[in-house]
Amino acid sequence: MILFIVSVSRRYSIAVSMSGALYTAIPLLVSILTFTSYIALGNTLDVATALTSLALFDLLRFPLFMLPQVINHAYFYTLFGDDAIKMLSNF
Repeated sequence: MILFIVSVSRRYSIAVSMSGALYTAIPLLVSILTFTSYIALGNTLDVATALTSLALFDLLRFPLFMLPQVINHAYFYTLFGDDAIKMLSNF
């Protein structure tokens, strides 16, 4: 039981680390992909459009960050929910 908890905790820690890396990388990737797609469709990217888009991407940073966090917490509670109840009922 303890080895299972340690292995699941390790996997959870790795998932949280990857989530932190995604939090750092997603706004940059979204900006680059959006601007590349905009230019590839034949539009010209001017300063006003770029700055407005960057402001909107900054507003989306928190929701984009919370999605992986919610997934990580849901995964964690599905794994440990029953075990935590069993362990607490033994005390």
